[in-house]
Amino acid sequence: MKISTNRGIANMKTYFIRHGYKLDIDNKTHESIWNNNIIAIHFPCTLDSKEGDPDTKSLNPDEYKPSDKKAIKTLIELSNNGGYVCAFYDYNKECKIGYVEPKTKIEYITGMWGNINKKDGREAILKGLTLTKVKYLNKIESIRLLFAQPQQGTICRWHIIGDRVKNIIENIKYGLSYESLMPSEQEVLCSEYLRSNLASKYPFKCLASCVLPIGRTMKDIDIIGINEIGEIILAQVTHNSNEEISDKIGALEKYTTDNIVAHRIMFCNCKNYFFKNNIYYLPIRKVYDEFISTNIGKNWINIVFS
Repeated sequence: MKISTNRGIANMKTYFIRHGYKLDIDNKTHESIWNNNIIAIHFPCTLDSKEGDPDTKSLNPDEYKPSDKKAIKTLIELSNNGGYVCAFYDYNKECKIGYVEPKTKIEYITGMWGNINKKDGREAILKGLTLTKVKYLNKIESIRLLFAQPQQGTICRWHIIGDRVKNIIENIKYGLSYESLMPSEQEVLCSEYLRSNLASKYPFKCLASCVLPIGRTMKDIDIIGINEIGEIILAQVTHNSNEEISDKIGALEKYTTDNIVAHRIMFCNCKNYFFKNNIYYLPIRKVYDEFISTNIGKNWINIVFS
């Protein structure tokens, strides 16, 4: 496996595409695009299309309604510039990753409609691109990418995944670092740190249990749980310094209660631990270093980056 410290290598963007039920194509067509390593979108109508018209082959984004326009533009961008792709196929609940070479021509893939829109039996024309450097992901490998998948859209830029897809495709392994973690992984790391004996040195008891999912379901709080005596633990996680997060501090300060003890914690890029205005500030990079020095932490980080 290659070791690289040059994060600028193959400066390509990463995209995510989901082949879901909204494609409205039959199983044979689904199977064909899967077997031939094709990613495809199915937007059959322009603004001028009439009922009964055949599927359009137009690649002019301005001819489509706003909800379809972005997908057409993204497919054209990927066709022109190339990029790395993670593709999920709802047909078989499987995932593959691959590469689109720059200047790859958009293909018209002929198949058959499904029955969602009561058009089964009609010819379907999809707009697609062929993947190279394809790697199939097993269920566990897929989970480690799909947990961060975009929540909406057929095809889109996948900013949050960083270089993770590229690294797998190109067989590149970077040195393990806090900066290489995605935000959701940073939040999990901090929750596990609070759950471990490493947190016993602070003036609050360790996290015993989370009471809500970590991170994405909450606006102001990333971790909410209780310790062994039922006191609430509320934590935010950020890579910014404590001087740069006045809005996050203000949000955390609002979470108070009269009848239950609540410990408020801010993981941030501070140099050392300190306590101010009833908030515990923990240096997130030291938290990372301490956690991955334990046996559990070593195994955790190896699984994340394996």
